Amino acid sequence: MASPDPVLSVAGLSAGYDGRPVVFDIDIAVLPGEVVTLLGSNGAGKTTVLNSIVGLVRRISGDVVLDGATWDGAHPHRAFRRGMGLVPAERFVFPGLSVSDSLRLGARNLGQGERADRIEHVLDLFPKLGHRLTQRADTMSGGEQRMLSMAVALLGRPQVLLLDEPSLGLAPAVATQVADTLRRLATEEGLAVVQGQIPALEDRQGRLGGVLQGEVRPEARDATPRFGSAPQCRDPPAGSTRPLGPLRVSERRSP
Repeated sequence: MASPDPVLSVAGLSAGYDGRPVVFDIDIAVLPGEVVTLLGSNGAGKTTVLNSIVGLVRRISGDVVLDGATWDGAHPHRAFRRGMGLVPAERFVFPGLSVSDSLRLGARNLGQGERADRIEHVLDLFPKLGHRLTQRADTMSGGEQRMLSMAVALLGRPQVLLLDEPSLGLAPAVATQVADTLRRLATEEGLAVVQGQIPALEDRQGRLGGVLQGEVRPEARDATPRFGSAPQCRDPPAGSTRPLGPLRVSERRSP
């Protein structure tokens, strides 16, 4: 049986700020139902990779293909309608709005019947939110705000979900719940997930790739990635020179 086509393909992506690249030659391919985790220390380039895929950071070179069609990122606000969701690392909720109003606002582009079904679905994924419907979103705990931002991103049935450090600032039990929910979405709904994480005790599901000095470097699933500051990270970690699927080692290019 033929292998499924990637729902998200990134080829030769370089991106940065003020015309200076900070990530180089990024190649990623994600299949439906697959979870790809980019590991890297703070400042390694994980956020830039995710934001440049959507179009929030200017691409200098490279291509992004979403569900077989080129995505140029020129209008990032249209990514949601194209089937791509982004959950940033910050607590991203609507200040002053209740949880219920936030969900209705996130589902505003859906039909009336579908809107109710999708809200019910995300409340099933994050049952704690069902007990907070009348509460202002910005007064909830950090973990609950994280759940709400993910719920809003999932309302539009994305094919690809990009998450920047989804366990950042969460209690271990809440981080585990978030990881379990992502695994459920990938397994049951075929959602493709790309998440950026710091190399700690994260749930190592799917494929791993390290982001070192703006480059994706593959890691075996059973390896223990080690990431130091930039001067100590000029070479790939031991055992990481063999490509892991479509995540490949790339040579850094000078700006």
